[in-house]
Amino acid sequence: MTKKSPWAFAAAMAAALLLAPLISAAPSAVAADDGPIHTYRDTPGDVRSDRFTLSANGTDVFVTKYANRYNNRMAVARFASDDTTPVLTVTANEPITSWKIHPERNYPSSVVTVSGNTLTFEMSDALRYAIVEINGTQPGLAIVNDPNEDPVSIPDPAAANVVNVADFVTDATGATDQSSQIAAAVDELYSNSAKDTLYFPDGWYTHRGLDLRDRTKPVTIYTEEGALLKNRMQPTMEAMEPTIGIWDSSNITFSGRGVFDGNGFANYDTGMGGWRHDAATSQHQGGVMLVRSENIVFNDTLARDAKQWNWETHTAKNVTFNNIKGLSPYANPWVDGVNLASGQNITVNGAMTLGNDDTFASGHYNPNDKFTPDPDRLTWDTADTFGISVKDHLGWTVGAGNGVRIGGGGGYLQRDFTFDNVNYVGFANLGITHGNSTEVTSLTFKNSSFDTSKVGTNFALSGRGSATSDRLGSLILDNVWFSKNLPSSVSNTTDLHVNDLTVAGTPVTRATQITLSLNNVTNVDFDFVRDVAPVFGALPDAEVQVETELVLPIPVSDGDGDTVVVTSDALPAGSTLTDNVLRWTPTSAQAGNVVIPLLATDSRGATAVGSVRVKVIDPNAETIEIPVAADANVQAWNTEQSQNYGDNEHLRLMNLNDAVVGGVMGEKYAGNQSNRDSKLGLLSFDVGELAERIRSDELLSAELVMTYSGPAKSGLSGANALVAARATPGWIEGDGKTTLPTRVNTIPDAVTWLTKPTIDTSVTATSAPFDVTAANKVGTDGSYSNSQTPIGVKAVVDILPLLNDIPADTSVLSLAVNETKKQDLTFVSREGAARNANAAGMEPHLVLTFATQPAATATAASRCVAGAVYVAVTVRNNSDESISSTVTSTWGSKSISTLAAGKGTSVTFATRSSTVAAGTVEIDITGKTSGATRTLTASQPALSCGG
Repeated sequence: MTKKSPWAFAAAMAAALLLAPLISAAPSAVAADDGPIHTYRDTPGDVRSDRFTLSANGTDVFVTKYANRYNNRMAVARFASDDTTPVLTVTANEPITSWKIHPERNYPSSVVTVSGNTLTFEMSDALRYAIVEINGTQPGLAIVNDPNEDPVSIPDPAAANVVNVADFVTDATGATDQSSQIAAAVDELYSNSAKDTLYFPDGWYTHRGLDLRDRTKPVTIYTEEGALLKNRMQPTMEAMEPTIGIWDSSNITFSGRGVFDGNGFANYDTGMGGWRHDAATSQHQGGVMLVRSENIVFNDTLARDAKQWNWETHTAKNVTFNNIKGLSPYANPWVDGVNLASGQNITVNGAMTLGNDDTFASGHYNPNDKFTPDPDRLTWDTADTFGISVKDHLGWTVGAGNGVRIGGGGGYLQRDFTFDNVNYVGFANLGITHGNSTEVTSLTFKNSSFDTSKVGTNFALSGRGSATSDRLGSLILDNVWFSKNLPSSVSNTTDLHVNDLTVAGTPVTRATQITLSLNNVTNVDFDFVRDVAPVFGALPDAEVQVETELVLPIPVSDGDGDTVVVTSDALPAGSTLTDNVLRWTPTSAQAGNVVIPLLATDSRGATAVGSVRVKVIDPNAETIEIPVAADANVQAWNTEQSQNYGDNEHLRLMNLNDAVVGGVMGEKYAGNQSNRDSKLGLLSFDVGELAERIRSDELLSAELVMTYSGPAKSGLSGANALVAARATPGWIEGDGKTTLPTRVNTIPDAVTWLTKPTIDTSVTATSAPFDVTAANKVGTDGSYSNSQTPIGVKAVVDILPLLNDIPADTSVLSLAVNETKKQDLTFVSREGAARNANAAGMEPHLVLTFATQPAATATAASRCVAGAVYVAVTVRNNSDESISSTVTSTWGSKSISTLAAGKGTSVTFATRSSTVAAGTVEIDITGKTSGATRTLTASQPALSCGG
């Protein structure tokens, strides 16, 4: 292929710099251009992205499609400029409806302009790297703005001190393996005292990876722009062929703008003849590996498609990485961004990494420690680690690992780490974590950001023990940004300093804005108010009879000793909440279960929410228990999804659930689950004639009661709760049985997971917490015995919210129920209650409480008076208390203020008409003492008075 002289290129660059003031840049909607853009020569084999184009200061930049035969998660655009804030215009192949630019803290919506398919912004001068996400889908676009290469630093390939690889290789097109030729060039570099520079000119070199062992002579290795050094398909699974491997060597400087490609995906693509990727049967070999080496410098090096970790050090000393790139955006295992497993005085000054594990790690286990054919594997990490500085790093991971993971150590200490302007995106475990029996003297994070959108914890940091010698000495978080407000913790630490912390876009000014757990932290220095929020004490359910005063002190405390005031925005009528004491004398009309929301506010403004549940009992109300008519389990696991469990003596509940995929109680799983599970209970109740009363306003309370048998797999402690929802009635219980004696279902259409009824979780009901503590598991399935004793704890669910809008044509109430803490629990079924004497009376049942209605009758009669129709309505009080009533007709309403027990009275309506059609009159009745109400309807006959 035709090659350009690097000296000619250098001269052109110098001329471009001299002429820069004369260059006219294209205008931008965001900001003006500020300097020329250098676009790199094409790297052999690169394919242009079919999703993005990019211009920088009006100059088109080649966007490379980083894809393998499985996916395309990222495109990469790289250019060079002395402008740290070029205007970037990204054009997508579809209209842009949403966007995100990482680091997010650098790119608020105010600095970005979107129009149709185009997104324009000025690059932040805080970092020369950015990642653009469009419409929430992959691929994204990684952008690298290198500083211009200094022409003076480019070696002359013809100079006397230079070994030119072109003089050794026989193929610069990538067609044949040049490993031995490149090795010969390396030998010439080190054996010839007149040589100190190895030069790779523009071209494609297929080889085994650059392998440097026991080399100590000071040298420079330079790759010309356009050069591609790509790993071959390694000859055996056991081969050790990283992209660049430096072993027991020193005094090496890498520079240049060529590309090192590890060919990692293809080497481990088993579907296309690649090798297995396994720590026990193959080598750990990364992208760039420094093992027991020192005085190494990398300037502007781009290494991509690593076999494992992108960049790594093991017992390395005095290493500097300047503007390095590790680009492996594939779902290969163990592709850390930067992993300084061990080393001393290691500095990262600028890095862009794309991987599929930790974005930064240190003290990590050696992934090669199980590969016994390599005797060297256990001597990679053999000294303490200290003097680690990482600055200006943008790291992205496909969807695994942590933002920062420090831990392990292999018995050696890890001392001081400083992170400045590190920005980590996409990890799925934790934002920042360390531990694993590691002693760390200090950790400092400054001016950094963490995309914690996929995790549940911002940071969890702990020394290895509570003793002074085992603590984390110093932890500093200074101007650190987390994308979400998630729990964090610090333990076993001597000094903790937190300043300018931002979570979910909001600066933290009060401790109550975040959930930060501290344990054994000696000295704390925060720049925000350490106001501890109030805490409600135990609020057990209360009971009170109607017309009896409830006096209920609300237990609340404050860790700062501040005064706390409890209020409620939904107090029941007639109640008061003064001096944190609830007082209430409920009426019969207020009978039932009442949940009162509570808000505790301390004198500094910190708040806590709670609630108290009050059961108002009307002794005159009617309480009816309805036993379950049918119950069954359905189970989502792939080997259980088609089984029927209708005749088991227990109901087994477990909600090992991903709520996004599985819904509230796992009900959305389609089946064939092998890593998530849901075991649902189905209950059917025949409410018969009570259905009409449920549909009316008579129902005061409705409770589902289930009896806890015990844990199915191991002892438990603590509390759980049940969640219930309506299910479509009509499912068939079946007689399948997995308890002894087992039986395969014989009843047609019996319910299974695959045939379960529709479950409506738009409205759910959750029980009060109940105790699941048990020292041991109980018998289930084949180990169940009809003589075992259930734990017996009652779980009570207030299902009144589920009883609205019961269809008029049904008298069956069907419910689905599950637990809420991912615990495998069993409850007594109707079969268990019938067959096990120790479980008698413990079957699931409903407790329905109906208001007592005043006993009364009403009739209506029509008669003629002077040619006009009059309608008389007679009300008779058959109850033992006085009543009042309102009679409403077509011709108005009339009230009866008091009607004594056993008495009757009439009201008359003048129709002012000689003819009336048949109709109805409505009579609303209220008990004067009980407050109970009912509505009667009387038929009014038609009548004509002539005329």
